[in-house]
Amino acid sequence: PVPCLSIPLGRLLDDPARLERGPRYLLVCARGQRSAGAAAVLRDAGHVEVWSLRGGLAGLAPPG
Repeated sequence: PVPCLSIPLGRLLDDPARLERGPRYLLVCARGQRSAGAAAVLRDAGHVEVWSLRGGLAGLAPPG
């Protein structure tokens, strides 16, 4: 199983060190914009393996 964390964006950006260094992180939000920004902040803080789900949860839904 893949561990899942739910951290409000504001808390994450206030203290990027709250996340353990070393694990891989995939950040997800509704449309992908906030998670992309948060991933950049985490990478700037020294986290190496951080990604954002492009298009967010909305991108996972089938068109229609």
